[in-house]
Amino acid sequence: RDAVAAVLFGQGVAQVRKPGPLVIDISAIKPAQARDRARRLAEQGCAHLDAPVSGGAVGAEAGTLAIMAGGDAADFARAQPVFAPLGR
Repeated sequence: RDAVAAVLFGQGVAQVRKPGPLVIDISAIKPAQARDRARRLAEQGCAHLDAPVSGGAVGAEAGTLAIMAGGDAADFARAQPVFAPLGR
Protein backbone atom coordinates (compact mmCIF):
# COMPACT_ATOMS: atom_id res chain seq x y z
CA ARG A 1 0.00 0.00 0.00
CA ASP A 2 1.27 3.45 -0.90
CA ALA A 3 0.83 5.37 2.37
CA VAL A 4 2.18 8.66 1.00
CA ALA A 5 -0.25 8.67 -1.94
CA ALA A 6 -3.08 7.74 0.43
CA VAL A 7 -2.33 10.80 2.57
CA LEU A 8 -1.66 13.19 -0.33
CA PHE A 9 -4.55 12.20 -2.56
CA GLY A 10 -6.87 9.93 -0.59
CA GLN A 11 -7.08 12.20 2.44
CA GLY A 12 -6.76 15.35 0.34
CA VAL A 13 -3.62 16.81 1.90
CA ALA A 14 -2.35 17.91 -1.53
CA GLN A 15 -5.51 19.99 -1.97
CA VAL A 16 -5.44 21.72 1.43
CA ARG A 17 -2.33 23.87 1.33
CA LYS A 18 -0.99 27.28 0.51
CA PRO A 19 0.00 28.01 -3.13
CA GLY A 20 3.41 26.86 -4.37
CA PRO A 21 4.43 24.15 -1.90
CA LEU A 22 7.24 21.68 -2.44
CA VAL A 23 6.44 18.08 -1.51
CA ILE A 24 9.59 16.12 -0.68
CA ASP A 25 8.89 12.39 -0.72
CA ILE A 26 11.61 10.38 1.02
CA SER A 27 9.78 7.06 0.72
CA ALA A 28 11.17 4.29 -1.48
CA ILE A 29 8.86 4.10 -4.49
CA LYS A 30 9.18 2.98 -8.09
CA PRO A 31 10.14 5.61 -10.71
CA ALA A 32 6.72 5.30 -12.37
CA GLN A 33 5.05 6.07 -9.03
CA ALA A 34 7.28 9.11 -8.52
CA ARG A 35 6.49 10.43 -12.00
CA ASP A 36 2.76 9.90 -11.47
CA ARG A 37 2.88 11.58 -8.07
CA ALA A 38 4.80 14.54 -9.52
CA ARG A 39 2.28 14.88 -12.35
CA ARG A 40 -0.71 14.75 -10.01
CA LEU A 41 0.85 17.27 -7.65
CA ALA A 42 1.77 19.60 -10.54
CA GLU A 43 -1.89 19.60 -11.59
CA GLN A 44 -2.67 21.00 -8.14
CA GLY A 45 0.11 23.60 -8.21
CA CYS A 46 2.58 21.66 -6.07
CA ALA A 47 6.22 20.92 -6.86
CA HIS A 48 7.61 17.45 -6.08
CA LEU A 49 10.97 15.88 -5.35
CA ASP A 50 11.46 12.14 -5.16
CA ALA A 51 14.21 11.90 -2.53
CA PRO A 52 14.69 8.47 -0.95
CA VAL A 53 17.44 8.26 1.67
CA SER A 54 19.98 5.67 2.73
CA GLY A 55 21.75 5.40 6.05
CA GLY A 56 19.11 4.25 8.51
CA ALA A 57 18.46 5.61 11.96
CA VAL A 58 22.18 5.99 12.67
CA GLY A 59 22.66 8.16 9.57
CA ALA A 60 19.58 10.21 10.44
CA GLU A 61 20.82 10.86 13.96
CA ALA A 62 24.32 11.75 12.72
CA GLY A 63 23.10 13.86 9.79
CA THR A 64 24.95 11.64 7.32
CA LEU A 65 22.11 10.23 5.20
CA ALA A 66 22.72 9.74 1.49
CA ILE A 67 19.86 11.60 -0.24
CA MET A 68 19.11 10.60 -3.83
CA ALA A 69 16.86 13.35 -5.15
CA GLY A 70 15.08 13.43 -8.47
CA GLY A 71 13.10 16.36 -9.81
CA ASP A 72 13.50 19.89 -11.06
CA ALA A 73 16.86 21.54 -10.27
CA ALA A 74 15.15 24.66 -8.92
CA ASP A 75 13.06 22.54 -6.57
CA PHE A 76 16.22 20.72 -5.45
CA ALA A 77 17.77 24.11 -4.64
CA ARG A 78 14.67 25.06 -2.65
CA ALA A 79 15.04 21.85 -0.63
CA GLN A 80 18.66 22.43 0.38
CA PRO A 81 17.76 23.94 3.77
CA VAL A 82 15.81 20.74 4.53
CA PHE A 83 18.44 18.36 3.17
CA ALA A 84 21.53 20.03 4.70
CA PRO A 85 21.01 18.87 8.30
CA LEU A 86 20.04 15.37 7.16
CA GLY A 87 23.02 14.50 4.98
CA ARG A 88 24.31 14.87 1.47
